[in-house]
Amino acid sequence: GDSMLVQLMRDGNIPELSFIKPNPVIGRAMIVGVKMHNEIPVSFEIVDMQGKVVAKLSEQVLSKGLHEIPVDTSTLPSGSYMLSLRAGSTILASSNVSIQK
Repeated sequence: GDSMLVQLMRDGNIPELSFIKPNPVIGRAMIVGVKMHNEIPVSFEIVDMQGKVVAKLSEQVLSKGLHEIPVDTSTLPSGSYMLSLRAGSTILASSNVSIQK
């Protein structure tokens, strides 16, 4: 539930988006760096400028430390997007991503 999240926020242990590379994304994929302070399930969403979710990565439990997660962008048209890191329904971090085909 969200009580775990409240605890994480209180402890300052919220997962962080460390980097997105390359940005702008020129090829078919990008690498998202996530720094985890605790082992919790997180998921990713890519949202377009209209607020529509255009891509979603299924929830996965990431262990403590830095993770490099490949994200397929081959189906997304050129444009500006927002990548969100989520735990359940809560957005932990967001970053702008530009895709150029």
